[in-house]
Amino acid sequence: MKADSSSRRQYWLHIGGNFLLFQLLWPAAIFGAVAGSSHWSLAVLALMVLHGVLFGHNQRADAIMLFSGLLIGVLFESALLAAGLIEYRLQFSAALPPVWILALWLGFAQTFNHSLGWLRRHLPLAALLGGSASVVSLFWGIHFGAADTTQPWLLGVAYAVGWALMVPLLAWLSRSLERRGEQQGVWLQ
Repeated sequence: MKADSSSRRQYWLHIGGNFLLFQLLWPAAIFGAVAGSSHWSLAVLALMVLHGVLFGHNQRADAIMLFSGLLIGVLFESALLAAGLIEYRLQFSAALPPVWILALWLGFAQTFNHSLGWLRRHLPLAALLGGSASVVSLFWGIHFGAADTTQPWLLGVAYAVGWALMVPLLAWLSRSLERRGEQQGVWLQ
């Protein structure tokens, strides 16, 4: 009984902690950008990574998801910038997204091994949520002043379509890593 209680507590520290830290990442990134700093988003991202090391089960899978999130984020956001659809606060280059946007991508990708792990088995739902929630997040970020656009409809469509493809891709990748970990006996969820 006691081991069961301890396992449950460990599970909720793992999943709940990742969820709460990810919920802190968005305001840290958005309001930090508006205030002129990426430090808050990097601090919360560092806490997310540390939390994954302390409470997660497969740091290698986390590292792969972090790298994948960075790669996808750079490619997607750079395409939007090149098309002139968006301009971000704290952009250090016209061709590359700012650090705080990349922190959001990294943190988001990591959640698929943790609090968003349930989406790994629901790819159509991942597409629906990705296509809708991304647009809401985008326009709230613009509303608060972290970004700007002169073509809101086109940007909204690009975000909805892009995220409807990328969220299931990240979920699928995490599921593939989970299966590989199960085969090797390192994934304990």
